[in-house]
Amino acid sequence: SAQQCILNTFMSSSYLDNINKGGTPGGAEIVRLGTDQDPRYSAVVVHRGTVYLTGQVSFAAEDARGQAIDIFNKIDKMLAQAGTDKSRLLTAMIWVKDMKTDFVPMNEEWNAWIDPD
Repeated sequence: SAQQCILNTFMSSSYLDNINKGGTPGGAEIVRLGTDQDPRYSAVVVHRGTVYLTGQVSFAAEDARGQAIDIFNKIDKMLAQAGTDKSRLLTAMIWVKDMKTDFVPMNEEWNAWIDPD
């Protein structure tokens, strides 16, 4: 349900040569991806070789486990759009509505999804 949505914010470091369009990796240029439908909004921003993602929610599943799977799939796609992947993850913030019922299933999915290295 909507009350159990998990919010995630991720950053991933990468050289992003293909994103910098010939610039030096880690340059000061700010690149906003996915602004074709609304130029005021970008779920993926690249700056100085770091990829910033907006918080993600899921309304596609009824429980925390399904929502986590849905969100992690979204994040994989967003990171790929920026030319990187979860193996370069620097930080994550995860909000869980009910620690008693949602923490274990979300954490199991996190452990299955996250790169072990």
